[in-house]
Amino acid sequence: MVIKSKRNFPNLPYFYSLIDWKLPSLSRRKSATRKAETIDDLARAAKKRVPKVVFDYVEGSALDEIGYSRSQQAIRSVRFNSRILRDVSHVDTSEVIFGKKVDLPIIFGPTGYTRLMHHVGEPAVASAASNNNLIYSLSTMGTVSPLELADAVPQSRRWFQLYVMQNRDDSVAIIKQARESGFEALILTVDTPVGGIRLRDLRNGLTIPPRIRISTVFAIARKPIWWLNLFTTKKLEFAAFRGWNKSLLELAGTIYSP
Repeated sequence: MVIKSKRNFPNLPYFYSLIDWKLPSLSRRKSATRKAETIDDLARAAKKRVPKVVFDYVEGSALDEIGYSRSQQAIRSVRFNSRILRDVSHVDTSEVIFGKKVDLPIIFGPTGYTRLMHHVGEPAVASAASNNNLIYSLSTMGTVSPLELADAVPQSRRWFQLYVMQNRDDSVAIIKQARESGFEALILTVDTPVGGIRLRDLRNGLTIPPRIRISTVFAIARKPIWWLNLFTTKKLEFAAFRGWNKSLLELAGTIYSP
């Protein structure tokens, strides 16, 4: 016996209720972030929008990047042991850090040369952190100074990460500026007595700021928006070492204190 489904005339109101057409966003940023569901999605979107030398700087690490790979493996090996039959009607993800509440136990870690990836740089990240009641950490190798960040995002909670420099007076000066600019805490980085040998950067010839070579012409053609932002915004440099125009390896050898 064959059972057949009864058919009716098309139900147009029901059909119309299923239509979910959206106009494409004219904002490249909104279009990319709207499609992203994970951090990896954001990374893939970023890779499409910046030159290879830039993405390699952000994604890469030292030598064969074994430490980077092991860190990724360690994160993926974390297991959450679920507990059932618990009352989860009121979930609170907030935490108190140094006497003040944050919405999540997450702190935005320091990253160097942030404006290399996007022309707004650290203020954009600090603003995102502030909008979600989280803490942002500014790096010694940042592209804005503690004072500049405080002026740009005064409402944010800010920590400062310090590489102890060979010239101790420079270290004291930048700590003082961070304290006077309302930074709450100091992060002391001790795992870099010397600069790492970042093979991707060496092979790409990364300098501060990026040099214009013959190959750059082709890079400009492929990523015109990134280059337009580079040429039309303030000079790209380390705020703590303004005027430096050599390689990252040379800079590391000059400032890091072994």
